[in-house]
Amino acid sequence: MKKQSTAKNFAILGMANILVKVLAIIYIPFQTRILGNIGNGIVADGMNVYLFLYSLSNAGLPNAISKLVSEQTATGNYRAAQKILKCAYMVLLTLGVVVALFLALGANFIAVKLLDDPDASLMLLTIAPTLIFTSVSCALRGYFQGRQNMMPVAISNVLEQLLNCVFTVLFAWLLVKYGLRYGAAGTTIGTLVGGIGAAAFLCFFFFNITGKQRKKEIEQTSEDAPRIMTRQVYKKIVQYSIPAILNTIAVCAGSLIDSYNCKSRLVVSHAYTYQQALSLFGIYSFQFQRLFTLAIAFSTALVTAMIPSISEALALNNSSMLKNRINKSYKAIYLITIPSIFGISFLATPLITLIFPSAIAGSDLVIFGTWTAILMTIQYVQSAVLIGAGNPAAPSIHLIIGMVVKTILNYVLISIPAINIKGAIIGNAAGWIVAVVLNQISIKKRFTFHIRYIRMMLRPAFASILMGFSCMLFYKATDWSLLKVLSSPIIANDIAVFLAAVFGAGIYFGIMIIIRGVTKNELIQLPFGSKVYRFASKIPIFRTILNEG
Repeated sequence: MKKQSTAKNFAILGMANILVKVLAIIYIPFQTRILGNIGNGIVADGMNVYLFLYSLSNAGLPNAISKLVSEQTATGNYRAAQKILKCAYMVLLTLGVVVALFLALGANFIAVKLLDDPDASLMLLTIAPTLIFTSVSCALRGYFQGRQNMMPVAISNVLEQLLNCVFTVLFAWLLVKYGLRYGAAGTTIGTLVGGIGAAAFLCFFFFNITGKQRKKEIEQTSEDAPRIMTRQVYKKIVQYSIPAILNTIAVCAGSLIDSYNCKSRLVVSHAYTYQQALSLFGIYSFQFQRLFTLAIAFSTALVTAMIPSISEALALNNSSMLKNRINKSYKAIYLITIPSIFGISFLATPLITLIFPSAIAGSDLVIFGTWTAILMTIQYVQSAVLIGAGNPAAPSIHLIIGMVVKTILNYVLISIPAINIKGAIIGNAAGWIVAVVLNQISIKKRFTFHIRYIRMMLRPAFASILMGFSCMLFYKATDWSLLKVLSSPIIANDIAVFLAAVFGAGIYFGIMIIIRGVTKNELIQLPFGSKVYRFASKIPIFRTILNEG
């Protein structure tokens, strides 16, 4: 099976993530028009429970499988890699079935007692079977990640989101006439169909596309290669997967805490009725969270690509390779995440108008809180470093500590009328800061070399600030001009946003090239970076600077 470089893996997954996020945005205006903010609040409650149980059953396991498989394939022991996959598959499938049954049988109790939202019970019941199919996908994704072949992973992600996009809108529209609870449940049919489609594709790719090659690799594995016992495999899976699962549980627990805390604490403040609190939570969960996830779109792609590459460098005992890969990973994520944050912040209202034309609200939350995405991104990268380096428990413990801090601050701040839902954002920021500081202490203890992850932010941040102001001015001028010839403010806004995004990307990379914040190789290795380089090389000053690097 052909192995791809870390940069290529990042580019493949990064481009796939762009498509996934675009698809995720495309259907949101339709869902919001169908369900409204209150319906979106019901969906948010149900999805937070689903994502929590998803993380409990399998979310952390692909990275654990990836690490174990990459360690074996780095030394040519393909037989052991296949055994790891078989054992991991059994673990995941068992967990998936158990958690799916738990969710189906406990849907009403969870909705009424834990979420204080009885309307979410039907949604939980409908989405439960999805956990079985995602277990199959997670096992195979972890294997392909460990083989550093991200193409099937990327295709399955896009396919899953595409099916989710189509069927979510279709069934929400078909079922909402029976009530909001049925419309909310209809959105989960898209999640179920997407899970089935992704699992089917990965199984086809594994058995039909790579079957002969895997058989050949096993036959060519040296008889002297160490044989690992099934018990050893399960022990290693537990050793690495439990901390990884705890890490993802802590992330999802933050959202679950928000589901419970936000509405109840808003009502306690006596400034909001329950319906107003549910509507405000819907704005926070959709308008804010959807734009927030755009800012961190590349984080998961990088982490997925990092873990097997770091594990490989450690297995080969190559410290220079390890340091180089960690440095490049931080640089790559900053080059994309930081301008995304500033672009979303400066164009918050236009973006919400584009994505949520029937529910234009939440720009204040976006401006107030999108910057916290950089904290989450750093924590993700640090987690990948520590997991790849054989210390998976540290980031999980640190994140759990951070979520405790978040919970306390949420409880106190959300009930203050002047702060209200912004208390959840402040709590998130404090939790990520605690986790980042503790992670960095662990990294310093583990490695003798120093990673200047703060210094690497400076040039991208400088270029992003200039880009943000430029984007805002360009958008206003374009929107004003379009309103002279178009009768629809919404259409004028949407066109202006797309043009401003393209303009902003050009400004950002132009500034980064001039201040020598990015080299030719770094630019090419980014998602769509080769296209940016080809365009930039047509400009003499950019071509000269890039060729010097």
